[in-house]
Amino acid sequence: MIWVRRIIALPFIILAFLTFQVGILAQQTASNLISPSFYLETLADSNIYSFLLTDLPTTALKDVRKANSNPIIDQSGLSDETIVTSINTILPPDWLQSNFESTVTGVGDYVTGKTDEFAISIPVDERVQAASDQITFILNESDIYKMVMENQVRPVVSEASKNKLPFDVSVNEEQLMSSIQKIISKEWLTGEIDSVLTEVVPYAVGSEDTFSLVVTVDDRIEVAVGEIKSLMADANAYEALFEGSIAPNISSSIGNSAKLPYGIEITDEEISSIIKKTAPPSWMQRTTESVLDNATPYLVGKTDEFKISINIEPNKEEAVSDLMDLAERKFNDKLTDLPDCDPSEVVNILNSPVAGLPSCYPSDPALKQQMQGFTKSYVTTVISAVRPQIINTIPNSIEFDQNSLREVVPPEALESFDQGREIVKEGYIFTEKDLENLIKQGAGDNSWNQVAKVRNSLSKGIQYNEQDFRIHIETVTADGGQTLSMLDQMRGILKLVHMFNMAVYIPTILIAAIVGFLGGRGWIQRLMWAAITMLIASILVYAIWGPVYSSIAEPIIHVQIDQIASQASGQIAPQFLATESLVVQQVTNIGKIAISKFIAGISGTALITLILSLAIIVGCVVLNKVNSR
Repeated sequence: MIWVRRIIALPFIILAFLTFQVGILAQQTASNLISPSFYLETLADSNIYSFLLTDLPTTALKDVRKANSNPIIDQSGLSDETIVTSINTILPPDWLQSNFESTVTGVGDYVTGKTDEFAISIPVDERVQAASDQITFILNESDIYKMVMENQVRPVVSEASKNKLPFDVSVNEEQLMSSIQKIISKEWLTGEIDSVLTEVVPYAVGSEDTFSLVVTVDDRIEVAVGEIKSLMADANAYEALFEGSIAPNISSSIGNSAKLPYGIEITDEEISSIIKKTAPPSWMQRTTESVLDNATPYLVGKTDEFKISINIEPNKEEAVSDLMDLAERKFNDKLTDLPDCDPSEVVNILNSPVAGLPSCYPSDPALKQQMQGFTKSYVTTVISAVRPQIINTIPNSIEFDQNSLREVVPPEALESFDQGREIVKEGYIFTEKDLENLIKQGAGDNSWNQVAKVRNSLSKGIQYNEQDFRIHIETVTADGGQTLSMLDQMRGILKLVHMFNMAVYIPTILIAAIVGFLGGRGWIQRLMWAAITMLIASILVYAIWGPVYSSIAEPIIHVQIDQIASQASGQIAPQFLATESLVVQQVTNIGKIAISKFIAGISGTALITLILSLAIIVGCVVLNKVNSR
């Protein structure tokens, strides 16, 4: 009778294997695939955090340099190693891992119904400070100065070199760039950026509610004046400044004294030309540099006016002599314009001279020679009378002041000229109010509100809980209320799954109990038969998902995954082949690890069941021997 019962039990043993197989798959699915820890462990096993912060940026930087797709990186002068090291300093892998895992665990446990609430708090102020320190480090290590000069300053300089300058002075782009690089040196610019970061970072992280940036350039004025002098010398601007400003002042001081009888007049241009001729280049340079030195306090806004007296006495006598020579030539030219004289008229003029010019002038050389004494005497008399007037009219010095300077600045540049003086005087001041106005004007009030929220988050750290999560779900989805209702239903189902995931083994245990009842006579034998049933089921499951899977199925699956990855490679970003290949490789690696972990969970559970079943059997055998004695 017992053997009949045991034969009847055989199908139940097979059924136990099937239910155990289904149950272990269901239990592993509930325990792993809907559990955040399964995915977090998979990511940790794949070294994803080191990959994201080291391997990926290293390869991406190589692709960027190879493709020449980012001039900022190419011109920065920073090595890939330096950039990657800075990234890891700002965001250490362990910090990223711990905060990412806490976030995913909190949200995941809530979504899967394990918890009904969660609260995430991620401090970020240390990371912001680390970022500030790394920016300073990068500025000191990189060619950021060269990059700023070439990409930001040079376009402005190039445009400025094409614009009209005072006195039509011509300065090319390279000359301006060379001077600006001396005025705005790398050390000065780096120091100013350090100061900016020191002032702005506390405001950005919310530890301070105000900031005031004051960029002063008064310590660069002396260098700037020296460079202006150098540019003026290279561009022959000293001569241009003298001709355009100083000489006209002298001409205007002569005024009506240059007007001679009979409509003969020396023009301002002729006077300026003569004055320029009598002023040697060295004197013009000295004079112009003296003007510039005296004008510097006005240019930097320390004074609102200035006045300099330019001594022209050494050049005065020579200039007047040249002016008189010019006047004499003009008189002689005036004589040649008179009507022609016949011999009788010449005799009459010479015998009865009158004051002033004669009524005619002979064209015949012989007669003209007879008239030379008369005309020369007249011209000499006029010049002698005019010369003292001009000498007395020309001052020994002329005044040059702020009005004289402003007159030589192009009208369209006067506003910028005054703004520049104000900035040099007060420094460039930028406060949180200026930042607010700038953002509101450019992007609207809402953008400024977002900035305020970011600052608040940085000051308190990133705070996130289930209420924020539900608000986001409601606002992001089209039908927020319905989505939240579906979420709550799903959470309820998953919560039940977590609570009763071990219940999937109940059918197998019941079947094992039936086999024990059919196969054994006493309670010890029945327990042993039930344990044998579980042993057989676990051995079969372990064999399928352990040795058989690893030797047969796993290589096939890995080959299929690699083939899919190979087909996808090069389809997304052809210009970044190495980076894409690395990402695809990492994704396939994560997939392989996830599958292996899932399968390992099945085989591991089967192995544990096998060991427990074997222990029960051994225990039953021992008990039988003890009872038989």
